[in-house]
Amino acid sequence: MEVKIYANYGLLSKEKTTVFTVGCPAGDIYDTYFVEIPADLNPYRTVTGEVAVQIGNHNYLLRELLAEKGNQPILRWVDLDTRKRNMIALQLK
Repeated sequence: MEVKIYANYGLLSKEKTTVFTVGCPAGDIYDTYFVEIPADLNPYRTVTGEVAVQIGNHNYLLRELLAEKGNQPILRWVDLDTRKRNMIALQLK
C-alpha cells in the first residue's frame, strides 16, 4: 500500500532531526513523500480513514509506528508477545 507521509523540519525540541507524520504536516516547513508499506504487514485503512498495519495478532496505527533513523522513515515497534524491538526501513518514492 502506498501512503503519503510528511517530513517535518525544525519542530520544537526536534530541531536537528526529521519528524515523519501521516495525515497532515506537524509544522510549517515540510516535504511530502510517498512510501510503500510492505504487504507482509497487512496494511489496511480503518473506518476513519487512517492507515493501520497488522503485525502478528496485534493491530497498530501507522502514526504510532512511524519514526526516523538517519533522517529516513522507519517503522518501529515492540512485539507484545516476545518483548522484542523491531524496525523496518521504508523507501521514499
